[in-house]
Amino acid sequence: MAKKILSVKVIRQSDKNYLIGSIDNIKKNKKYQKQYLKTKKYKVATNGLEFKIGEQVEIIETKPISKEISWKINKKV
Repeated sequence: MAKKILSVKVIRQSDKNYLIGSIDNIKKNKKYQKQYLKTKKYKVATNGLEFKIGEQVEIIETKPISKEISWKINKKV
């Protein structure tokens, strides 16, 4: 099975070991055609690298590292 690769924006770096990134999607209501913003957050293993808030990074799916972390940094975009 192919590993998923996503591009996320860094929201918060709580620790040296992980950060939280998000993806924003604009969705549309089927009945009323109103647009709304849907945000998905991911916990990502950083391997000790430092990132600034607002940077775009590419993440790749891995085996579970902990209960909530199953993604790691692939590269900076």
